Amino acid sequence: MQSELHDDNIGSCLPEQGGLQVLPTEIIRDLAVRFILNLPHSDNDSWERVMSHVEEAYYFYCDQIVPVANEFAESENSYHSDQGSLSHKQHTFMGDAPPQTLSLAEHRTLRAADIVAGIHAKYTARSKVSCADLFPYLSFESFTAQIFSRILHLSLEDIIKGLHVFSSYKNTVNVCGVVLMNPGRTHIIGVSARKHSRLYFPKGKIMKNESDYECALREAREEIGVDLSRYLAASPIVSKHHKNFPPYRFFAAIGPWESTSAEQFVPQCKGEIHEVRWIDIDLLRIEYFRRGIARRLRQKHASGDAISQDDLLQQIENETSVLRKDCPFDHQRLSWMANYYEEICIIKSR
Repeated sequence: MQSELHDDNIGSCLPEQGGLQVLPTEIIRDLAVRFILNLPHSDNDSWERVMSHVEEAYYFYCDQIVPVANEFAESENSYHSDQGSLSHKQHTFMGDAPPQTLSLAEHRTLRAADIVAGIHAKYTARSKVSCADLFPYLSFESFTAQIFSRILHLSLEDIIKGLHVFSSYKNTVNVCGVVLMNPGRTHIIGVSARKHSRLYFPKGKIMKNESDYECALREAREEIGVDLSRYLAASPIVSKHHKNFPPYRFFAAIGPWESTSAEQFVPQCKGEIHEVRWIDIDLLRIEYFRRGIARRLRQKHASGDAISQDDLLQQIENETSVLRKDCPFDHQRLSWMANYYEEICIIKSR
């Protein structure tokens, strides 16, 4: 899932000096060196490419640093009493696995623990600031402003320009994702970036030198934590245009996971995905027709024929055999996925 750029945040994104939202210089410098300052010349000649690497740094901060800092904050008492805390934390995150058996992602988490422990120890010696307060969640705009203003010493005008250029650029990059159904084809996986926000299919922007299929597989691994290479269709089944955006291409997959629980789906990108849940396809059908009802109501009232929404819903139910179902959450969260109801029906029928 791609980071969201909001133009109304861009003009006020510089950090407030003296507030806890200002990140420690050490973490800003570490991320700048890791992701930005040592770029090859080919990646350093345009705002779009530089900002893509800033976005990688942002996701590393959200997915690795912030969760580790929160875990440190929860166990700060044991941290202060144990001078060998870094070793202790490694076992807290990874269990007793020897270093040679750790995956790349696990090594990155250990590195994040190293960074957090070192910086936290330094600041704790000066004050009793919480580890979680040292590494707060930031918007992409605020994070970018801190990188550019404090490390690269760019002006506010240049920072705003870079954010606007990157926002426009991202609207031209193709998006790919997955439509994952349970074996009975009654439910579909949806993800949301924040609590109570709209639900989407797992999806994201295509990376450099990446095919549509590779992008869909990667997004599934990152956003729902599963490898769909055994289940993903070879070609996109759903390709849909959105206003001011390139086509969204989705690959269908009928997985082995039942819809009774979504606990098996653990996002790797913790900072991007707040929730993974199974969605009853019948709820999408109801929401799809609900939106049609709104259009027909407007047409009826425009022509002078007054009709209530309940009467119109009953009429459409009689015409299409659509049954009402209670949605266990705010039905408006389905507004985006309902756009794909017809395409989902095609996938179900194959």
